[in-house]
Amino acid sequence: MLESLVRQLKSNDPAVRTKAATTLGNSGEKSAVSFLVRALVDENRHVRRAASAGLGQVWTDEAVTPLCTALNDTDWFVRWNAALALGLICDPRAVDPLSGALHDANRYVRRNAAEALGNIKNKSATGRLIESLQDPDVDVRWNAADALGKLRDQNATDPLIHALSDPDEFVRERAANALGKIRDVSAAAAVQAALNDSHEDVRKTAAEALEKIELRDARSLPGLGAITESMVRDRCTLKTCNVFKYDYAVTTTGSMADTLSTMGEVDRAVAAIKQIKERTAKLPPVLVEAYRETLESASSAIVRRFFEGLANQCPDALEYFIDVDKQKKADDEKQTKLDTIS
Repeated sequence: MLESLVRQLKSNDPAVRTKAATTLGNSGEKSAVSFLVRALVDENRHVRRAASAGLGQVWTDEAVTPLCTALNDTDWFVRWNAALALGLICDPRAVDPLSGALHDANRYVRRNAAEALGNIKNKSATGRLIESLQDPDVDVRWNAADALGKLRDQNATDPLIHALSDPDEFVRERAANALGKIRDVSAAAAVQAALNDSHEDVRKTAAEALEKIELRDARSLPGLGAITESMVRDRCTLKTCNVFKYDYAVTTTGSMADTLSTMGEVDRAVAAIKQIKERTAKLPPVLVEAYRETLESASSAIVRRFFEGLANQCPDALEYFIDVDKQKKADDEKQTKLDTIS
């Protein structure tokens, strides 16, 4: 079948070449990549469109450079497909070309470029994404704010605070969400002000963001070991986060959730969770979220150690993370099957 489609790519009929490129892309086969790359420079824009869309379905490093070049194609839809594909492949080589695409004449291309940069999560794109917070297109601003939250670069704090005053409520909501992920304590006052926003979604997201920011703020206070319940109540508004009622070992657990990269860190985290669970009826939501975010990006060995530790030392805490465990196992099984196929 592959040989037949390759022959069709050489047809004099653009419609035949377009159909062949589409079929090759839909196959998802890596062996089709080199042929789709050739079709990416076809004289006919419909063939190039099909080729760029197809490369977005294969997700291979071989396609990165050709797709970056395609960001300069004369046809906006090819550029749109190229940005989308690069956001799926998530190769850091695409950061500079995608950053340039944030100034594309077509708003749909700019939207995909901003989203792709957020997926790649390379902080070198922060400056360009900050500029995109001023884009005339609301969806570009929305994607830029969302991307900045994924990058978690504190250099974006002030621009995102400004975005909390954007005329569009969806942009304001994404700005609040991003500030919650960055957790820069200098944003606390602005996020607290957003609790009075006219739209419910903005208020809800701002409340969630404020919890995350105040968790970090509380950890940064000097002499955490001597903090009393009354001091914490005066310092924070996290009335549901009972973790702050206790000693240094408990209050620093949130920082341990930020990076779980060694078995020792996992073991200490499990011990701290056990201590919190013994003292509180429920684990604080903001703490659970911190661990969930870390576990989603951690290696399978780290995740396995974490859940084995909880099962042995604090089985009552498993319910807070069980869906993460199931998703991680499903992702690993999927990857194993893909590796076997390839």
